[in-house]
Amino acid sequence: MSAGARLVVITKAPVDLSDGLALTYERHSRLYARYADRYETTFCARGPLATGRSPLARAADVVLLAQPPFTEGHAFLRKWPAVAGRVRRAIANAELVLARMPCFESVAATYFRRPGQLLIQWFGGELGEGPPVERVHFTRERRRIALRAMVASARRADVVLTQGSAMRDWLTSHGVRARSVVKGVLDEDDFIAPRPRFRDRTIRLLTVARLEHEKNPELLVDALGLLRREADDFRLDVVGEGTMRERLERRASSLGLGDAIAFAGDVDDRARLRELYRGADAFLLASRTEGVSSAAMEAMAAGLPTIVPDVGGMADVVRDGENGFLLRSPTAADIAQLVCTLAGDPARADKIGGQAARDARAFLWSQWIEEFAELAASARIRR
Repeated sequence: MSAGARLVVITKAPVDLSDGLALTYERHSRLYARYADRYETTFCARGPLATGRSPLARAADVVLLAQPPFTEGHAFLRKWPAVAGRVRRAIANAELVLARMPCFESVAATYFRRPGQLLIQWFGGELGEGPPVERVHFTRERRRIALRAMVASARRADVVLTQGSAMRDWLTSHGVRARSVVKGVLDEDDFIAPRPRFRDRTIRLLTVARLEHEKNPELLVDALGLLRREADDFRLDVVGEGTMRERLERRASSLGLGDAIAFAGDVDDRARLRELYRGADAFLLASRTEGVSSAAMEAMAAGLPTIVPDVGGMADVVRDGENGFLLRSPTAADIAQLVCTLAGDPARADKIGGQAARDARAFLWSQWIEEFAELAASARIRR
């Protein structure tokens, strides 16, 4: 890459630099800065950059297309000509295009890139029966067309990367050559000195996730309702915001869990979030769909036993009974029973948490940066 390359993050999502989405893009900027001696990250919901007319966008050597997938539903299809024009302008002078999938802008980048540009597609979550199915009110026919467009686009990319093997296998079954990786999300500061778990009178549990349908937080509330039959003193800290918060609070109150569940909202202070990981005895996740949960990796780095669903690429990170627990189609009773099992055997909880922390060393940002650099370099040589 040439000296002075700049990184542009283009997103239609309203971004406030204090929220969790902005923190995600901030981490992306550090990752892709591997290609630049100097870089600048721009967040834009509207204005010149959103149309691709910004001088910064036109001059960029690296453009990251990270639009939220299908956020406007099928109405977006009618905007295709405008989308195509915007993407063509945004990537005009890029040497490397990093296209987040699935989204329409990334499809457009595949067809409108100029000769010599290297296009790498990144599938971070699930397709098929995961997003966009969960997020968009597509008819069955429109969903079929959208998925066909994603697959056709992936076949034209120079490199296709997936977050975990489940997404890779789905793409392979549709004739796409893809490579499964687990993108590192951890800094050295995320590794917290281990402490004994389940030794205090109060069982302390933690979940970190958006409070949305696809994350299935209601299942955790129901699990605590069952846990009450076996344990007298426990607490669940819920980190994250979303449209389901009020519904969850009402559900907790109806189950008599008002004092046992603390809704912390979004926690942008990394030091405070690490303290929550440090103070917990176990980490819980109940998602219906996932790529590989960054929060689960952070919990592992903190030495926490994790109880997570076997969806997406989670099986590439968590080995059932060794460094955590992997549940296929989990129920509230499954989760409550595992918490009781760990509480009754603290030594086992410590062993599993210790193994999780050791395994989490594979998920450092620094390692992922080097791996990505090698992938891009080898792809350019093959061309």
